[in-house]
Amino acid sequence: MNPVRNEKRYTITIDPTPRNKKPDNKEAKTITKNLNLVTGITINEFTKLVSLPNSFTWSGGIFEGTRSNLNWRHQSVFALDFDKGNLSIQEIIIRVQQFDIQPQIWYTSFSDSPALRKFRIVFFLDS
Repeated sequence: MNPVRNEKRYTITIDPTPRNKKPDNKEAKTITKNLNLVTGITINEFTKLVSLPNSFTWSGGIFEGTRSNLNWRHQSVFALDFDKGNLSIQEIIIRVQQFDIQPQIWYTSFSDSPALRKFRIVFFLDS
């Protein structure tokens, strides 16, 4: 019998409000205020949180109090956004692999289109 494999859990902060479009400025202020639920999740669980129908807003940072640089305490999940459309996902993956870095997931943003690619790559750190 094989032992049950425990998947590593990563702590992130989320706003568990489902989104189906990019928030406007007013919504962004509400999101910042609501971005306070700290949860420990696996990479597979994370992909479900950031994908439709959920598309929760998240931060890899753990904060003491409201979300701000002053209140940041630690993080083990980082993301890079690519919004100019001048690099493909494949090009970015090749570039980071040159530094022996492997993103665990990537996903497109709400404003992604075939004419202007917009996406985020996510790194989960083991230490």
